[in-house]
Amino acid sequence: MSILQRRLNGRPTKTRQLHIQSTLREYYERGVSASFTSNKTGINIKTVCHYFNEWTSQIIEAEGKDFVEREKEERERVRLSFDSIIFEEYELLEEIKKEIEKYRKENKPVPRYFIASQLEILRTISSLNEKKGSFSIQMPLDESVDKMIEEKIKNVSTKSSR
Repeated sequence: MSILQRRLNGRPTKTRQLHIQSTLREYYERGVSASFTSNKTGINIKTVCHYFNEWTSQIIEAEGKDFVEREKEERERVRLSFDSIIFEEYELLEEIKKEIEKYRKENKPVPRYFIASQLEILRTISSLNEKKGSFSIQMPLDESVDKMIEEKIKNVSTKSSR
């Protein structure tokens, strides 16, 4: 047995392991069986089953959480996503400003596409901030349900006191 064969049969390198995971993930997400995936990819059936079982356990665990808890986590992920995109837009805006400044220092006319890009980025930042704000002020589901229950109780007690 050659050194290469022994290496292929042993534990994969971290890079190879990540490649295997990404390859298998496509099949898993499409609902393909482990045996078909193993035959199609040439990856050992035990390895395929290991990852498929791991991902299934993660999904079961995630879905087992309280709905309100999952909703709060998702709301936080959305807010973080907005922050990340807004930050990237600001970085892009800074790059555009630097390019515009170079032209101005050299007393050259600033190309229109830089000005147009700057305005578009500002519009995008404004829009993203508006969307993030609207999202943030929406009442979370648990608070909304609590408020509805309070209103129903209030209505029932008002009707019964008449």
